[in-house]
Amino acid sequence: MHWVPEGQTINQIYYKEVLTNVREQIKSALKGTRLESIDAVKAKATELMNKLSEDDLQHCFEKCKMRMERCRDRGGEYIEGDNISIV
Repeated sequence: MHWVPEGQTINQIYYKEVLTNVREQIKSALKGTRLESIDAVKAKATELMNKLSEDDLQHCFEKCKMRMERCRDRGGEYIEGDNISIV
């Protein structure tokens, strides 16, 4: 996997975060599209996934890495969203 940041260990949590980001990109691309069947949805989602570039995947990994670093910096507290106020 040449698009994984150098030195990054891929574990279950990291991989799940990346897949969640990819899912959001696919979901956003499908929004407002009416498809006639589950098979049509699967085919369109597969088509969109095959079109993802290395930069798209790298962006997903970077977003995940930032969230993990923020979580680590806050002692493991769960963080949701980018609007965080640290007291």
